[in-house]
Amino acid sequence: QNCIHSMSHPGHPWENSPIERWWNDFKLVWLAKRARSKSLPELEQSVQQAIKYFNTERAYASKNGLTAEKFRAQAA
Repeated sequence: QNCIHSMSHPGHPWENSPIERWWNDFKLVWLAKRARSKSLPELEQSVQQAIKYFNTERAYASKNGLTAEKFRAQAA
């Protein structure tokens, strides 16, 4: 009763693809190079650091070698 429905509409799985891609990068790129979090606060801190990294530090070939932040700023 207090459930929140997925953002995807039935038959439109690509609507969730941006967040699915982010979680894939988080697991394969971010977590693979770090020690496993031992507590929820450590995990929360790791997610916050990853968000900062993927938005402001990591360059993407699909974004012409720019970070996500710089790519969005260029589009504005």
